[in-house]
Amino acid sequence: MEINNLEKIESTLLNNGFTETTSKIDKQKGKKTFTHLNKKRGVINFNYTQVDVICKLGGIYLYTKISKSDLLNILLYFNLQNKFLKEIFPNKNYEIINLDKRINHIKKLISNEKTNLKDKNKYNSILKYIESLKVF
Repeated sequence: MEINNLEKIESTLLNNGFTETTSKIDKQKGKKTFTHLNKKRGVINFNYTQVDVICKLGGIYLYTKISKSDLLNILLYFNLQNKFLKEIFPNKNYEIINLDKRINHIKKLISNEKTNLKDKNKYNSILKYIESLKVF
């Protein structure tokens, strides 16, 4: 499912710890900027029909269409606690486009009997947090 409605994306961002920080000049141009309340990992810009996600740790991502999965990945990058961030990005490769693969890997680790209990609990906490995110 692709999300083309910027109002829905904006609502999702605002419901997940973001605040609008658009300058007066950009507002006049029809642009918007969002920053996360707790972490300074980057910003999200609405530039007319394009959404720019600027990640201080992992580059710039430009979207003309955003899937629900893309939006979830963006929210994870900005919202996840530092102690869990290193589990999602183990090699400090902060590419939000690869999060789905890593989340699936974590699910497999949970079901693997060789994974120790402490790690399973940590992985379960990450998955519970993912489920708690409010993506419409």
